[in-house]
Amino acid sequence: MLTKPHFPDAIILADIEQHYGVVASNAMFLPIGADANAAVYRIGATTGDYFAKLKFSEFDKTGIVLPKWLAEHGFEQVIAPIATRKGALWAECAHFTLLLYPFVSSRNAYDVVLSPQHWHDFGVTLKQLHRFTVPPSLAQSIRREAYSPRWRMLVAHFLQWVARATFADPIAADLAAVLLRHHRQIMHMLSRAADLAQQLQANPLEYVLCHADAHAGNVLLGEGGEHDGKLYVVDWDAPMFAPKERDLMFVGGGLGFAGHTPSSEETLFYRGYGIADINFAALSYYRYERIIEDIALYCQQVFESEDDDRDRAQAVRYVASNFTRDSTIERAYAADRARG
Repeated sequence: MLTKPHFPDAIILADIEQHYGVVASNAMFLPIGADANAAVYRIGATTGDYFAKLKFSEFDKTGIVLPKWLAEHGFEQVIAPIATRKGALWAECAHFTLLLYPFVSSRNAYDVVLSPQHWHDFGVTLKQLHRFTVPPSLAQSIRREAYSPRWRMLVAHFLQWVARATFADPIAADLAAVLLRHHRQIMHMLSRAADLAQQLQANPLEYVLCHADAHAGNVLLGEGGEHDGKLYVVDWDAPMFAPKERDLMFVGGGLGFAGHTPSSEETLFYRGYGIADINFAALSYYRYERIIEDIALYCQQVFESEDDDRDRAQAVRYVASNFTRDSTIERAYAADRARG
């Protein structure tokens, strides 16, 4: 969310004190993130700084429970949530669901170039994650890959709709123009993703625990103190059991990592991850499907929501960015060609 919610900071501070026992003096809104249903703040308190996330809609609580469990079982690359006074990992407040974390001064991999060592560490991190066996009580709440056509169907619907609609709203008109300009490419992606999904269902791969959203914005490097130079993977909103390619698609996928070519990203990453028998049908499927899901969600945000115009305009930019030189679509094509 890029625009500060319309309620006083005092409400947030009071809820933090009530549920966490933290006496906070200020809340600084941070205009970051693509989730229009979440707002984040840096919280100042006598006991140190905290990171607060406010959720304004229903969400999968597994994304809170899992990183806490991982942190307790030796996975150091997460920033685990802080428990409330009652031992819960979130607090249900009048205006939002409140999550509280330690504040780690950091920059993400959009803004800072990961060193060869950091890429190595990122590879080690995902390999460690993929080897975890979670207890049945937690595993049953983690979704499993089903190759659903949901997003493909929704994008097809929006393509048909914008072809005959007119738009008074300039932001909606901008997105419609992007979709119409790239109609042929989008239709190709829908077709290829459907074909690849069918192949993967007919020839199932091993499922591992995946973060499922390991793009550059969710890879952080700590700055200063005990966190300096340490790599973290954040935003565990959508973990899943899926083929390892669900996570590996982000490496060399044109998803925002600064400072290296896609081939360089892959070389450095796999030094840490180790030998991986890549299934290029799965890799290309996930790269196509990621773009399709993003287009579907941003279409919903622009055409159907009442979100702030800054967030909606950002959604248009995100959709358009897929079609730039050597970006996500070209990397999906490259994986598809590598299938031989």
